[in-house]
Amino acid sequence: MKKIVGIIAALALAGAVFADAPVASITDITFDGKASLEYIVNLDGANGEGEVTTGMKNAESANFKLKFITGGTKASTGDGVWGEIEIKTTDATAAGDGAVAINKATVEKAVIHILEDDFFLDMNIRRPTLALGKDGIKLATSSAGSVPDANAAKITFDTVTDVSPAGFTLNFGLKDVVEFGLQFADNGQKKSSEKEFAFVFDTALKAVSDLTLKASVGYGTKANKVAFTADAAYKVGLGDMYILPAVGFAFTENKDKYLHAGLLFGWGGQDIEAKFASFSKGVTNVPDKCADGVSVYASIPLKDSPAIGFLFSAFDSKFLGDFGLKVGAQLAVADLANFGKNDDAFDAAVAFSKAFGDWNVDANAGIKFIIDGSKFGALYGFGVSNSALIDNTKLYLNYKGEHAAAINSADLKGTITLGCEISI
Repeated sequence: MKKIVGIIAALALAGAVFADAPVASITDITFDGKASLEYIVNLDGANGEGEVTTGMKNAESANFKLKFITGGTKASTGDGVWGEIEIKTTDATAAGDGAVAINKATVEKAVIHILEDDFFLDMNIRRPTLALGKDGIKLATSSAGSVPDANAAKITFDTVTDVSPAGFTLNFGLKDVVEFGLQFADNGQKKSSEKEFAFVFDTALKAVSDLTLKASVGYGTKANKVAFTADAAYKVGLGDMYILPAVGFAFTENKDKYLHAGLLFGWGGQDIEAKFASFSKGVTNVPDKCADGVSVYASIPLKDSPAIGFLFSAFDSKFLGDFGLKVGAQLAVADLANFGKNDDAFDAAVAFSKAFGDWNVDANAGIKFIIDGSKFGALYGFGVSNSALIDNTKLYLNYKGEHAAAINSADLKGTITLGCEISI
């Protein structure tokens, strides 16, 4: 009873506090549950000792959730010289166990607009990030090498790191032509002998369609070093396809200078979550954030005898999508002059999911070939399910395994799971 009274009181308070948005309303009630029975055959044994284990497994869960505040945003308005603030909160809920979750409001934007004509000028008074070179180069598959060197790309500086930086950002320029940004920060309330400062200045050209042209420079007094990044890319349309050449430069004082170049021949989306299966011990395969296309990429330290990194990659979910397939592959080389060393590897992965009437079939496979020592690993999985034979019930059979000890993962004969799940 006390919990019910508490919820009613919270509703009354919500209605009083949030006059515009969010909205106090009991219109969304989640009440569901599921129970499953599985028969599992572990061909490697419960602890991997090799002796097959078999047995049944029961699982069940139920969920009751009442949404009594619909999350939303609220923002100020104005004209001339005015201050814009936008706040946001998410849904507030009460769960079946009596727990009430009310997420705190957050500030999403805090900007003083000074000029808003073709020439604009505003001041963002939220804490600056002091980051440079964040976007990298678009490729068919992402990898650790597909963005500028981390030492130069994630410059939050060695300044102001012992406390969170405090400061502001000025944004100005000509709309749809060119934009500038100036971040300025210090290390908060300190004695004059302890003060530290940092700034980042960046610019981006907006006047030419499909052209990306950006540069940024930063300096921090604690580390007493300068950092600089620049990126250029131009998308050339070829009907439903395109070519995207790009080049980038990253420089941090006292560290190597890096030149990056990439070329993507694309035919679909970018930043696609491929969700390929991974090896069991954290060994990577073709990663997420893919783009339909084929690409080449090189990272070149500007010094004598540079270790030139190279990445060839390909991905498709468009042409093969009608068949339920996603396919990706990449060849990553740390130093072209020493090809086959430094864990240089070829990775490939495929994922399949398609409905055949009332039956849904899923399958996945992946391989990694480490060139040095000719080390090879593979993973594989298969599943079939049906949710139409029995009302409210899903029947399924799954198998997954891998043969990957040579690449520092594991040799697993695999696990077979036969199960049913009733849900509402």
